[in-house]
Amino acid sequence: MKKEDFVHVHCHSTYSLLEALPSPEEIVLRAKELGQTAVALTDKGYTYGLTEFYQYALKHDIKPILGLETYMARRSRHDKEAGTDTKRYPLVLLAETQEGYENLLQLATKAALEGMYYKPRVDAELLEQYGKGLIALSGPIGGAIPQAALAEDGERIKELVEQYRGFFGKDNLYFELMELPNVSGQSEINQQLIKWGKELGVPLVATCNSHYCKPDDAEAHDVLLCIQKNAHVDDPSRFSMRDSDFSMRPFEEIEKIFS
Repeated sequence: MKKEDFVHVHCHSTYSLLEALPSPEEIVLRAKELGQTAVALTDKGYTYGLTEFYQYALKHDIKPILGLETYMARRSRHDKEAGTDTKRYPLVLLAETQEGYENLLQLATKAALEGMYYKPRVDAELLEQYGKGLIALSGPIGGAIPQAALAEDGERIKELVEQYRGFFGKDNLYFELMELPNVSGQSEINQQLIKWGKELGVPLVATCNSHYCKPDDAEAHDVLLCIQKNAHVDDPSRFSMRDSDFSMRPFEEIEKIFS
C-alpha cells in the first residue's frame, strides 16, 4: 500500500462544536500535505460543514468523502427518559453514493428534529429506512460494537453485525481500529475486533478519529475542551485528550502501528 492510497475516514472539524479544532479546509490541506488523494469529514451529529468541505476538496484536487458521526439511541429516538436514554452510541457513516448522501442528510435532519435528547439521535427504524448507499464504521470506544468488544460479549457483537448489515448491506460494515494506547480499553477492543472480524468476515479499517490536524495542535485543542466543559486548564481532574494523539497522522506511522 502506498501513502496516496491511505485515506483518513474519521475526521472532525470545528463543526463538531467545541470538540474539534480545524476548519474543513485545514483538513483538506492536511490530507494534501500528507500526500493523500482523498479525505472524509465526519462531524458529530451534524452535516453543516459538508458543503464547504466539498468545495475546498475540489479546489485542492482531493476527493471528498461525505460523512457523519451520528448517535444511535439506546432504545427508540422518541424515548427521552432521564438516566436511561442519556446513554447513546456513536456510529460513523460515510456516503458511498448520491443516494447515500441524501440519506445522510435525512438521518441528520430527523436525528435533530425527532431524536434530540442532549444530542441528536437516530434509531433502528431510521437506519432501516435510510441506510442504503451508506458505509458504516463501528466508531469510537463508546460505540455499541466497541462496547460489546470491551465486554468480550461475542453474542452481542454477532447480533449487532447482523443488524447493521441489515441496514447498510453485507459489504458496507467495517470494524474500526484506533491506536490510542492511553485510552483505557481501546487496545483490548482492537484485539476483539480483529478476532471477530476474521470470524464474521467483517473487514477492518484503521482511523485516527482526528480532532486536530497536527500533533502540535493538541494544546489548543485542550483549551477548546476546557471552554466546552467550563473547566480550568490546570485542573487535574478535568476531562482531557492530551494523553493521546488525535491528529491526522502520516501513513508511514499508521502502517508501522498496524503492521
